[in-house]
Amino acid sequence: HFEEYWVNHDIVSVSSLFSDDAIYWETPHKKLSSRDEIQNEWSAIKNQFDIRLNTSVYSSQNNRYTVQWDLFYTNESHDEKHWKGVYLIELNESGTCTYFYQVGESQP
Repeated sequence: HFEEYWVNHDIVSVSSLFSDDAIYWETPHKKLSSRDEIQNEWSAIKNQFDIRLNTSVYSSQNNRYTVQWDLFYTNESHDEKHWKGVYLIELNESGTCTYFYQVGESQP
């Protein structure tokens, strides 16, 4: 659902994938502490168009996942953007994300 919600700019549904007490690192230096902060951070996707997200689970163990991601989109200035990185994700038994950490960098 993650990619579908992102492509459709569905910020509320994206945030529903995270538990109320999720530990969410937008970058290694920016920790978000609430669902409201997650929604606020995700509001940036409103300015992303023609979104293409490719993901691949690199490793998994006990509801913990390492995911490589590759993101392409066009911004409001019609510039094509390409970002690449890794997500570290932990899910609870109901499949809700309790830990999310991402690192990534802009690609030429």
